[in-house]
Amino acid sequence: MKHVIFPVASTTALIIIGWKSIVPLPAWPVWLAPFIAAVYLGAGLIVLAGHLRAGRREWMNRAGELPDVA
Repeated sequence: MKHVIFPVASTTALIIIGWKSIVPLPAWPVWLAPFIAAVYLGAGLIVLAGHLRAGRREWMNRAGELPDVA
């Protein structure tokens, strides 16, 4: 149940909320927010793809570690 029902329900909720956020478009400047978020997401995916393609995966091993602060 928690591996099928909950992910499907949350994804459906996110799609509905996202759709209602942009249809109809809100007034200026709020209507820019979904597009700015989409550009930011796209840039992050491009950077991720670049790191994965170049074989630079050592950062993945360190992901989630806290820096050593003395």
